[in-house]
Amino acid sequence: MEVEFSHVYCQQDEFTYANDTNCKCYQFQSSRSKKFGQFKSPMFPRPHPLAISCMLYVFVADQGEIVRLQFEHFELKPRIHGSCRDFVRLFLNSPRAELSPDDRPDYELCGQQLAQKRFYSSGRVLLLEFHSELTRPLQNPSHVLVYAGFKGGFYFERADQYQTSGTRVDGSTCDYEFLSSSAHKSGQFYSPAYPQNYQPGMTCNYHFRALAGERVRIDFEAIDLGGAENRSACLNGGSSSGSSDQDRLTVADSERDDASGSLYFSFSSYCRFDSKVQTVSQEAYFRVKFVSNADSVIGQGFSARYGFVARHKLQATRPLDRDVLSANGILPNKVIEHTIEFRSSQSKQGVFSSVNYSESKGYPRLAKFTYRFIGRPGEMAHIRFIDFRLDGPVTGSCSSDQGDRVLVYYSSSALGNPNAVFCGTQYSESVYSTGPHLTLVFHTDDRLTLGERGFNGNYYFTERVDKHELDTPKDQGMVATDSKQVTLGCSANREIRSDESSSGVLHSPNYPDGYQQLHCSWTFLAEPTKQREWF
Repeated sequence: MEVEFSHVYCQQDEFTYANDTNCKCYQFQSSRSKKFGQFKSPMFPRPHPLAISCMLYVFVADQGEIVRLQFEHFELKPRIHGSCRDFVRLFLNSPRAELSPDDRPDYELCGQQLAQKRFYSSGRVLLLEFHSELTRPLQNPSHVLVYAGFKGGFYFERADQYQTSGTRVDGSTCDYEFLSSSAHKSGQFYSPAYPQNYQPGMTCNYHFRALAGERVRIDFEAIDLGGAENRSACLNGGSSSGSSDQDRLTVADSERDDASGSLYFSFSSYCRFDSKVQTVSQEAYFRVKFVSNADSVIGQGFSARYGFVARHKLQATRPLDRDVLSANGILPNKVIEHTIEFRSSQSKQGVFSSVNYSESKGYPRLAKFTYRFIGRPGEMAHIRFIDFRLDGPVTGSCSSDQGDRVLVYYSSSALGNPNAVFCGTQYSESVYSTGPHLTLVFHTDDRLTLGERGFNGNYYFTERVDKHELDTPKDQGMVATDSKQVTLGCSANREIRSDESSSGVLHSPNYPDGYQQLHCSWTFLAEPTKQREWF
């Protein structure tokens, strides 16, 4: 429930700036019962007055708190000849609840499209200054364009929730060490200045060192590497322009920047999302590296949590294939073909994903990736999708569409017609092979649309329910007894007699790949001295 905030007038003798600039000054003070509220321009949602010399909003948090502003609506006059005539100025780093004529704003906002809508103070104080004026040619006595102004929420938040848990490396500005111990198994870490925007020209390394028998788990909870919101994309090492000079966030298992280790994630500029992305180390070390270049494209950075977990409790994330990525990490603009194999002889279970999987669009264009799950005789392959989001079908049907799609084959090769086709968000959560092998073929087109994330999931190799069954004909039911294996159709009733076999296993048609619209019946006849038992 929102707390009703009543602003108070600033004490003018404390605000020489307000006096000198003829400001109206309002103050919003944190208290035990009031931690959030709303602010807005005069007369909102009606148009604001055309000539406001100065209006100052002063937000003052308690000790141990910071201020967050979040704009819900913003509509001011657009820039004229590159400058703002009506504007909102934000002062995020003021040590006191006052301004002087020499103070410079951290942001000056105008127009209607904001590159970001949330702003944070570095300390207890955040100040907002609003100014409007009559401006030709947009506004004159015969033709006046009016604008609604702005509305938003303010929040007083605990500052310690954004403190990195590790130990800063001596002599560095943003390098940290995180060491596992009996008393320390988890924590949080952030980009520099988070939740404020990071500064350009920074390089930060976060080193995570687990104990023997442990893995490192990293959960990215939010990533914002700059750029306009409608260009949000996580391109995993490249940009739409093909430039490698990007702000970059990577996860690797080596302390060196060369190719000696494995790369697990790579995010670059214009990456923005608020959904969790998890990666788990193969061994006991992870390094997260954050680099911001010298351009003006900056963002809030990242928020993440880490944990040191016993190896048997989590499956490791499969690293990115460096053969798929070019030397500088940029995805090439030519057709890519690559095959990835998962063998039962090497691991009975694990994690698989589309190349460069992330919580935003990340897979390359014009590509064909083949995932082969190779089991042993008497086994079946089972894959379970955790997340699946591709470009939606153009034709409305996955089977007839030529866009981004996953073809499923119940064999070790992709020959003939696929057994299933998935696209968009149309997929089966679990897929089972009919024999020991399963193949997925992931085709991508040349379109790039919002919402494409790819897929990830788990795979398992298990013994078939009936150890004697290797390949069950499709659309059939099967009864396996202790003496022989009988394949049953669904056209007639079948009797199973105890004098023929004392025990066996019954499968529904096409198990475990899903039955069709059929009607089957089986009758079990026991001798008078015996009874039927089901387990």
